[in-house]
Order: sequence, then structure tokens, then C-alpha cells
Amino acid sequence: MQVVTEYTARALGSLITVEVLSEITTVSIERILELVGLKMIPHLRIDNGPPVFRRAESVKWIKENLME
Repeated sequence: MQVVTEYTARALGSLITVEVLSEITTVSIERILELVGLKMIPHLRIDNGPPVFRRAESVKWIKENLME
């Protein structure tokens, strides 16, 4: 049985879905998923589920790598 600590709960609470990341950045869901498949954009998968993203880290990565 896994124990969820306060630290773990805070860390998981800061994760966003590909849909939310797309809305925030205006990068299409398809493009973000392509970058996930290429292992370029930072992301996590929990129990082989869909990719999730740390909001600040991913927005920063997109600004630095995709936007002029």
C-alpha cells in the first residue's frame, strides 16, 4: 500500500493534463503529444497512464523551445 504524504499530494496537485497545457500555451494537443512521443517535452506518466505535466516546467520549456 502506498502512503500519500503531504509532499506527494502537493506535487501531484501541480500536475496538469495535455488538454490544460494546450489551452495555456495554444500549442495543439496533437503537437504536444508528438513531443511526448519524441521524449522532448518534460512529462510524467503515472502507472502507464496518459502523460501529465508540471505546469511551470512545461510552460517554460515551450516558451524556450517552441516560441520565438
